[in-house]
Amino acid sequence: MMHNVKTYAACRTVDTTLYDASQFDAVLDRVVARKRIKATMLSMASESHPSFASKAAWFAIQTPDNRELVVKKLLDDEKIVTAFPMVPGPRTYKRGRVSEGEKTPLLAGYLLIKIVPSPAAFVGLRQVKGVVDIVGGCEKPWRVSQEDVSRFIALTDLELRAAADLEFSRGDRVLFGFGPFKGIEGVIEKLHATRLHRNDSPAMLHADITACVHGQWHNLKRTPLALLEKL
Repeated sequence: MMHNVKTYAACRTVDTTLYDASQFDAVLDRVVARKRIKATMLSMASESHPSFASKAAWFAIQTPDNRELVVKKLLDDEKIVTAFPMVPGPRTYKRGRVSEGEKTPLLAGYLLIKIVPSPAAFVGLRQVKGVVDIVGGCEKPWRVSQEDVSRFIALTDLELRAAADLEFSRGDRVLFGFGPFKGIEGVIEKLHATRLHRNDSPAMLHADITACVHGQWHNLKRTPLALLEKL
C-alpha cells in the first residue's frame, strides 16, 4: 500500500557546489574587526589604563529602568570602575507586621563610572548593551567630582528621611545641591509619598525631575528630595 510522503526542504539533499563558504569570509572578518575595536575602546575605559591613577574622573551614564545592575555587571566584567548606591525601600505594614522594603537605587536609571576620559572610551561605553547614553553626551560629558561622589555614596537613610521636613510642590524649580547632577537646575513634575511609620501620614521624600545637561534632557524618576534645593 502506497502512502503520500511529503519531502520538506530541510530534508532534501543540499548541493554543496551551490555554496562557497569563502563568500562569508568578508562578513565574518567585519564582525571580528568590530568586536576587536569595541574591546579596544572599552579597554580605554577600564582601570587597567596606564594613566588611571592620575587622570581618571567620575562621570554618569544612563540605563533603562530596572536594568542598572545588569549594565553594572557588564561593566564590572570589563574592569570598569562603577558606583551604584542603593538604600532600603519603604516599609510595608500588613496585619500588624512590619516588613522591611527591598533595597532600591538611590538614583534610578543612572550609574557612576570612573574612567580616563577620551573619545574612544566614551564611544566604547555607548556600545555596551543597556547603556542609553553618557550624561552630557560624548562630546561634553558631565564630570562629577570625587567629593560629590563620596558624599552621594555615603548618604544615609536618616538624611533621606529628613527631607520630609522640606516643602516642595509640583512645578517648583530646584537645584541639585550635591550628587551626580550637582549644580544642575530642574523642575518637579511629580511628588512621591512614603509612609515612614505605620500611624504616620505619608511624607514626600522623592520626586520626578526633568533637567537639562548640556542640551540633553533627562527625566529622573523618584529622585531623593534630600539632593535638592528649592529655587
